[in-house]
Amino acid sequence: MAYASAAVTDYGQRFAGTLRQPMWSAADLGRLLFLMSGYGLSVSAQRMLADSDYAREQLRLACTVDNQALQQLGVEMLSALAHLDPTRNQTRRSH
Repeated sequence: MAYASAAVTDYGQRFAGTLRQPMWSAADLGRLLFLMSGYGLSVSAQRMLADSDYAREQLRLACTVDNQALQQLGVEMLSALAHLDPTRNQTRRSH
């Protein structure tokens, strides 16, 4: 886990200049990567920081996994992402 946290911190520092503002802490992103990997789901820290569509997709997936801590983290991180771009937070509803 220490290696993953160090890698996430490195990504955060490397890509900080390309983001308008930080979306999540390195700890939250590291925790997401760790919890998702426990379910065999590979998530790219680099893409989570650089591509909001990818991040949104992965966070929505996290909300569907049968793990309350992961679901809560997904909701919190989606909320932070929505504050950056509220127009992209619309969910499709079937009628």
